[in-house]
Amino acid sequence: MTMTEEVSLEDLSLPKTIDFLFEHKLFSIDCAVFRKTSDGDEIALFVPIGDAVAGIPVRQIADGFEIKDNSIDSKLLHYVTMGLKYVREIRPGDSLPREVLLGTAPWMIDEKYKTIARSRIKLQLALQSTGEDIGEFTTEQLIAKANETEMGVLAEKEYVAMSEKLTLGENVEDKLEGTKELAERLAMEMCYIDALREQMQKIKLVQKKMKTFASSYSNEKSVHESIIRCNTLVDTPIRETFDRFDELDAYTCEVLNTLRQFDTQVAHIREVRDQLRDIFMLWEELLNKWADKNPSDKADADFLIRETYQFAARHFVQTSEW
Repeated sequence: MTMTEEVSLEDLSLPKTIDFLFEHKLFSIDCAVFRKTSDGDEIALFVPIGDAVAGIPVRQIADGFEIKDNSIDSKLLHYVTMGLKYVREIRPGDSLPREVLLGTAPWMIDEKYKTIARSRIKLQLALQSTGEDIGEFTTEQLIAKANETEMGVLAEKEYVAMSEKLTLGENVEDKLEGTKELAERLAMEMCYIDALREQMQKIKLVQKKMKTFASSYSNEKSVHESIIRCNTLVDTPIRETFDRFDELDAYTCEVLNTLRQFDTQVAHIREVRDQLRDIFMLWEELLNKWADKNPSDKADADFLIRETYQFAARHFVQTSEW
């Protein structure tokens, strides 16, 4: 199979999460990144050479660097080709959910989640001296606050201070650039968390609709009891799921400490991401059925309520943990 061939699930058995852990030394060059070329016609590995950046077309890498067919690196290069249809860049060492590479979960790579993640980091830096809690902000408030000139000035001061402690370069400019680059990489990890955070609000919406229907079906004992039992079963798992977001926010709120232990922190972020992704996928089919269901419309609602109760009874037995 050549690098330009279409890759599908029939060609490759994709794991749930793809870790781009290349073996060849070529891929260990600092700041190496896969992107499309400026004309968009080709995918290349861009690597720094002195003060310049060279682009090596992916189609030439296998022969030019003696990468054997069916090797780990060969398969990962295929995954790169798949993924760059949907994401702008992939770096050696990145870890992406399968749905991203297949384009089956476009919400996971929406640019707004990258903006949210960048804004969160910026405000964590800017407000750490004031003690203001960004957890109280809505997404819109978070982005708006991060765009304020004052926040930009405060964040820049913190970047300069962090760069002296992290020493990711030889001179002042390189240290600052290295620190900002690492913070950007952190944002690219956290954007998937923010995407899941928003999507999983749909679970709370289902719970809210169920409670509304409880009043509508107060005179229909079997349906009403299904709602009560269902809400009893899902209350704790839903709360525990959203607690995971809060715990991760607390774990990463100290930006300097997170960057100092970058590899360890990223490993934890990815572990939580995959756990949350599994929970969302468990709910996804049911969420789609509830998406257009108006709580004021009882038509066929009893069937959906019973299906939801069966789902909850199957997955959330009260004596078990998720």
